[in-house]
Amino acid sequence: MSNNDLNNSSLPLCVDLDGTLIKTDSLHESVLQLLRQKAIYCIIGLSWAIKSKAFFKAKLTEHVKLSPKSLPYNDDIIKYIQSQPEDREILLVTGANAEVADSIADYLDIFDEVLASNSEHNLTGHNKRQFLVDRFGEKGFEYIGNEEIDLSVWSSAGQVSVVSQENSFLQKVRETFTIEKEFQLPSPSISDYLKAIHINQWVISLLVFVAYFIDHNLNDSTAISQLTICFFCVSFITSFTHILNDLLNLGAHRLNNGTSLSPFASGLISIKQAAKIIIILSLLIIASLSFLSIAVITVLIIYFATSLSYLLYFKNITILGKTVLAGLFCLIVLSGMIAIEAKFSFF
Repeated sequence: MSNNDLNNSSLPLCVDLDGTLIKTDSLHESVLQLLRQKAIYCIIGLSWAIKSKAFFKAKLTEHVKLSPKSLPYNDDIIKYIQSQPEDREILLVTGANAEVADSIADYLDIFDEVLASNSEHNLTGHNKRQFLVDRFGEKGFEYIGNEEIDLSVWSSAGQVSVVSQENSFLQKVRETFTIEKEFQLPSPSISDYLKAIHINQWVISLLVFVAYFIDHNLNDSTAISQLTICFFCVSFITSFTHILNDLLNLGAHRLNNGTSLSPFASGLISIKQAAKIIIILSLLIIASLSFLSIAVITVLIIYFATSLSYLLYFKNITILGKTVLAGLFCLIVLSGMIAIEAKFSFF
């Protein structure tokens, strides 16, 4: 081992949590869990957020408890920590609330100490930098982080280590600092995004075209255009409800599905990116609805509510689940029939 390696390993190793040790954001996970378990508190939570971010995080931990076992960990970071000399001080240094950080540290059992936010102080950015400088001195620690807010911490770190999914961010850090260790996370591909929106479920939306054949009018171009719009609207709604279901059940999916995880559950696509996808889908739904009649819109609203209820509550109830699913298929057919004002007969 070289003298440089010895000097590096003598510095305390400070590891960030969100996006670094875990491939998700514990705050976003907590908000989703609150929405799933105690939706009414999401409204009350606005008053918590107005007071301060640190207070908001503390109040969240009073109402929801993240299970450390259900989080997606960065195995490369864990292996790096485990490869350090036994006498090297290793700390979990995070903006997450102390209760969340402590539970994760206890579960992994690889940290000597935990430094985290409380109800009054948010340990991120400049606050984190100052805290570490006061504790270890300027250039007296190695810090592993993953985002823009960590730039100020790296400016006072003796060694800079980076976790990144984006090459552009990694390049920015390279241009500013000498990087000790790089941990590159895979970026989602087009197929990952298609999997995330459950595009395979769009085939069910083809049921809207049943009305076209029932109506016995195969030369009506207006009917084709209306049904095409209806098809995409149903598909967008289907993607929307499936993504919402994925997000509200992240922990359960991770525990029950093993290595076969959705891009959201695995951390490949972040919760923040998922929110952007939901916004885009919402705009597409609104745009497509604007071309449909009030009657069709009413049916599709019922379809949305029923679909979400099925995914969240009825899917695993055998008989009831199948009944609700059959009802969803009927609603799709009905939306198509109403869209083209189909007149049909069984004779």
